[in-house]
Amino acid sequence: MADNADKKTKNTERVILVMGVFIILSGTLLNEWVLMELFSPDGRISSMLHIFIIRMFNLIFLFSGTVLVLLRKRIKLQFFYYAAVSILALIIMLEIMTRIAEKRVQKDNINEDGESIYIYSPEYYFDYRPSQVFIRRAFSAADKMKSVVNHINSISIRGPEIGRKEPGKRRVLMLGDSFIQAEEVGYGGSAGQVLQGMLDNGYEVISHGMGGWSPLLELNWLNKKGLTLEPDTVVLFLCQNDFHGPHVSRADVNLTKKAVFDENSIPVKFNVPADRSMEGRGVPGIRLFRFIRRNVIPFFKERYFTEQLTQDEVDFLLSAEISGFEKKMNKMLPPHRRKNTVKDIIRMSRPVSLWEEGTKNNINLSLGYLDKIAVILKEKNIRLIVTLVPFGWNISKTENKVGRRCYMFADAIIPLGGLEERIKMYCAGKGIEYFDLNSVLKKAAEERSGDLYYSYDGHWTSLGNRIVGEALYRYISNTKMPSAQ
Repeated sequence: MADNADKKTKNTERVILVMGVFIILSGTLLNEWVLMELFSPDGRISSMLHIFIIRMFNLIFLFSGTVLVLLRKRIKLQFFYYAAVSILALIIMLEIMTRIAEKRVQKDNINEDGESIYIYSPEYYFDYRPSQVFIRRAFSAADKMKSVVNHINSISIRGPEIGRKEPGKRRVLMLGDSFIQAEEVGYGGSAGQVLQGMLDNGYEVISHGMGGWSPLLELNWLNKKGLTLEPDTVVLFLCQNDFHGPHVSRADVNLTKKAVFDENSIPVKFNVPADRSMEGRGVPGIRLFRFIRRNVIPFFKERYFTEQLTQDEVDFLLSAEISGFEKKMNKMLPPHRRKNTVKDIIRMSRPVSLWEEGTKNNINLSLGYLDKIAVILKEKNIRLIVTLVPFGWNISKTENKVGRRCYMFADAIIPLGGLEERIKMYCAGKGIEYFDLNSVLKKAAEERSGDLYYSYDGHWTSLGNRIVGEALYRYISNTKMPSAQ
């Protein structure tokens, strides 16, 4: 009996020893280079904080494993109780760290005064809160981006205060969405300031863009505020996501329903529901299990288990006949939380002749607002230059390397295709200048070393902004500028 008891005790010690060593090895191997894939690419936790969380994770594993190894002779059946308590303690610790993360994530959209950096209003729908300072941090360590301080002036534009226009000076207004917003780079490195540095002292460049703005909101802002800045030239940066369907809340097809128009079809105000007001609000709370369900699981599913589209599959979808196209696309695309967005991208990239009615209607609606912009500027003798901003997946397979996987485009290049064709046709028919930014960035990607787009975030890097600013300078220098207003 004694021998059996000793044998049982030794077996128990061996099992506990193996488990302790395994936990120690896990705590050693699951370091920040591995676990950053868990906590960083989802864009919910900053690079600084995920290092703190991962190191705490390592310490918990190392401590637990060491305790098991050292106390293996004293742990018997009670081990199962210890294990249960340890698991419970681990869950509580992770919940605490997730709540810390929640407060830290809120700071990414909170200014120095503790307020949301954005504000919804009937006048502009949403815009920057005026007179504020906030810090934009990296969404992912993959972007190797330093924290950027953003100064917003009293009229909600990034940069210093804008004074009265000096006699004889020409003003260039760059208007668009998050690419012109350029929160991810220092103010001096934004495309607008690169252009400013290359133009002579007779020019002044003003840039304003908001992530999620589309032609309707750009028309609204230009008519109410942009024209008061007395621009001589307006460069309008359109983007493929301006033309999405109803599944995107800020698409023109949805914003049109919230707008009140005057007799000339110019927006007067927007109906902003109370629950969409951003007054004093931060990012919704993140809790451990919800965080895992909404972010960790989808990330691993998309990153490692979602099949990426091949170039042949993309080419097939881009050229497939209209008849039966939607069924073929639905069958080819796997279940995915961004499936509707991917479908829209493919629809718009197909030749115009292959567009179905829904895509035509969405794009024509937004082009109608562009038409209003063109008419207003023409009446005031203000030059209009239109361009279409390509995404990294439109340029090369090496741009936006991490982020594009979330759209199933890791192994394929998606041309701007029909959308670019349609906008060029529209501009040619209306006598509007079109600046071919797509060709500029493709050429730069082939000739230069360095990323033009952040690997995860997807916006232009400092190099990308510089390329755009320099190309715009060459275009403006080689074409006739209107006289100062």
